[in-house]
Amino acid sequence: MTSSVRVAYLVSRYPYVSHVFILREVLALRRAGAEIHTFTIRRPSPDDVLSEEAREANRTTFAIVPPDPAALLVAHARAALTRPHRYLSTLRRALALRGPGARATLWQLFYFGESVLMWRECARRGIRHIHAHHANVASDVALLAAHLGGGEWSWSLTMHGTTEFFDVREHRLPQKIELARFVVCISEHGRSQLMSFVGTKHWDKLHVVHCGL
Repeated sequence: MTSSVRVAYLVSRYPYVSHVFILREVLALRRAGAEIHTFTIRRPSPDDVLSEEAREANRTTFAIVPPDPAALLVAHARAALTRPHRYLSTLRRALALRGPGARATLWQLFYFGESVLMWRECARRGIRHIHAHHANVASDVALLAAHLGGGEWSWSLTMHGTTEFFDVREHRLPQKIELARFVVCISEHGRSQLMSFVGTKHWDKLHVVHCGL
């Protein structure tokens, strides 16, 4: 791996005491020469930042929520003015991924708003690939930000489970697999579960990478 590899890592909450394996993954990739920029949807509480490595990660991680109002406005204005078709297409994609009910629609609008801020910050840093951990809000924001970026952008996902497997529709697993460049599965069982949700043409993008102990 060379220093030319530049990737955004997006997690719903990072660093986090129960996500220490993600922190170790980021540190290992950096030691291997990759340029990893970390993003979190929300910052953890002080009680979840226990080690010096976690405190350093907390200092250097960009938080999406709560957004700075001026930065959010600038991001949306820039996207709407410079790529209006992509901007509207991203909004349509967000709404197309919504579940039933008004609340689901509202959450997708939130994800759309957050994804534009994510896109703007990644564009500013020269990042064109976003990797999300877990099939939750992080993956929703990642796929929308990559869509807004256009053809030269991509996104990927590490699928952990097992929560997501209990409500496949809520987490929109088939759509996320189809839209992702690749999906990391932490077990063969997880990969077999995902294979049942999509057509065979998407199976090659499902890769097993076991979590270390």
